[in-house]
Amino acid sequence: MYERTSVERENSSSHLPVANPIVGAQCLAPLPTYLTDLGTGKVTLRTI
Repeated sequence: MYERTSVERENSSSHLPVANPIVGAQCLAPLPTYLTDLGTGKVTLRTI
């Protein structure tokens, strides 16, 4: 965790998905693969 500057905090509240989709996409991208593998009984953890 890091302390956000007032500018970042301001941007987050006014238009939330500006820089965050990039981070969000990296976090969410492996999920479908993970869930699919989990459903088949084979769990593989992949990082982008």
